[in-house]
Amino acid sequence: MKTAYELYNLAITGDKQSLTELTKLAEANDAQAQSNLGLMYQEEKKHKEAFKWYQKAADQGHAKAQYNLAVMYYEDAEVEGNHEKAFYWFQKAANLGESSAQFNVGMMYQKGEGVKQDLAEAAKWYRKSAEQGKASAQLNLGMMYISGRGVRQNIDEGAKWLSKAADQGDTTAKANLAWLIQQGYCGLPMLAWTLSRGRRTATRDFPSPPMTSGHIVHCSASFLRRCQDYYNPFSASLFEVASDRKSVV
Repeated sequence: MKTAYELYNLAITGDKQSLTELTKLAEANDAQAQSNLGLMYQEEKKHKEAFKWYQKAADQGHAKAQYNLAVMYYEDAEVEGNHEKAFYWFQKAANLGESSAQFNVGMMYQKGEGVKQDLAEAAKWYRKSAEQGKASAQLNLGMMYISGRGVRQNIDEGAKWLSKAADQGDTTAKANLAWLIQQGYCGLPMLAWTLSRGRRTATRDFPSPPMTSGHIVHCSASFLRRCQDYYNPFSASLFEVASDRKSVV
């Protein structure tokens, strides 16, 4: 007998027999089949059917279904988007170790969506996700260390997490590392401060450049190497944070 994964992979190619078998398995209360059926209907934009099957699997403790159900509550008007319910299901999945859910719990704590804003909690959940290798969580955790929001400010620790995200190809992390080197955090000339003065309001939640009147903040050699890997004097001063609520299989 084929597994729910095998049936799903065949069903999405248009195999009607596999869809019938997947549906029967879901109706027999197989949580994986219910979750996969929900994902298939979501991809087909049949959101009410997707919601129904995600809910059944989520109620059985299926972490990915809980995550996908939360995404639908957060984003889908057809099921009356509700941040409180989204947070509830993200939290359920996060507690089961789902890294994307952990990231979104952190994001919702950071923004105060569906839960009271708590930057320390945001950092805690970003760390859980970042330690599992999620680049967007590594980026946001790095930015919290650099800004000193939710954690004690630590530029070196922030650069460590930014570099992990950058090593996975995250362009915002690369740009933010470049920004640090431009602003003198690595003991290099402040190449872009005069040109970037007009963008200061966009970075008001983050620390001002530490070099004024010839003063240089000295960073560790390892931090300097990480910055130099991504340095580009023409990079924009972004200091953006990531958001990520894609459905997962």
